[in-house]
Amino acid sequence: KIDFPRVYIDVTCSKGTYIRSLIRDICEKLSVCGCMEELTRTRVSYFNIKDSLSLSQVEALVNEGKINEHIMPIDSVFAKYVAGEVLPEFNKILYNGNQLRFEMIKFEIEPKLADLIRIYDENKNFIGIYRYETNEDTFAQIKLVKMFYDGIGER
Repeated sequence: KIDFPRVYIDVTCSKGTYIRSLIRDICEKLSVCGCMEELTRTRVSYFNIKDSLSLSQVEALVNEGKINEHIMPIDSVFAKYVAGEVLPEFNKILYNGNQLRFEMIKFEIEPKLADLIRIYDENKNFIGIYRYETNEDTFAQIKLVKMFYDGIGER
């Protein structure tokens, strides 16, 4: 949309795109001066601004005791990663953040080397993000990247 002296553009881009640099490049091509006055990010991955809540809406939901209905589980952020469930006899190893062996985990889809993996315990509680890799002896291992296990209560 053009409403001089302002021009409004919508950009769909991949991560790592610098919008300010894009604006600079467009201005150079048009031989004009310009700057970015405002930027609204409307989508990141599968999060969309239309699904967001204002602070006053959050406050109202908290006061009504309904905020939990709107909170997404942490593992939903990692939905694109392969999921694995640790076999029951290996839960303690999992809770302690130790590396895992491939045979300790039940996968619906087998991961590829270097894949990040969502790991769950036998009760389907999200525990953390692991990476499938090999060591110098080409021994396959599933190594912890980030633990989300809170340790609250017995699982």
